Amino acid sequence: RGIQHWLNSQPEYLLEATPIVALIDPDFIFLRPLTHSIDQKTLLVDHSWKNDNVPPFVTQGIPMGQKYGLGSHWVNFDRLKICGPTSPCLNVSHREAAKYYPVGP
Repeated sequence: RGIQHWLNSQPEYLLEATPIVALIDPDFIFLRPLTHSIDQKTLLVDHSWKNDNVPPFVTQGIPMGQKYGLGSHWVNFDRLKICGPTSPCLNVSHREAAKYYPVGP
């Protein structure tokens, strides 16, 4: 809920000026520039996806993330406590979590 709080507390003009927000860990190392475009030639996708299913760029409502080793195990966490009582993360199945949210809720 921290990202949602941050987004909701920003002045509207700031979010209009910077429509893409990247959530990154401080220990990440980037080997190429971080952009909104997705390079189909160098794309590595999970076995449950095909390159044709991946959009050419990130935009509103079409996020992109890197697969993380957590997989769908976060579904077993106390999601009510983590996400809150009205969060859609409470309704995610293991199968949906594995395909669409392997980076977590």
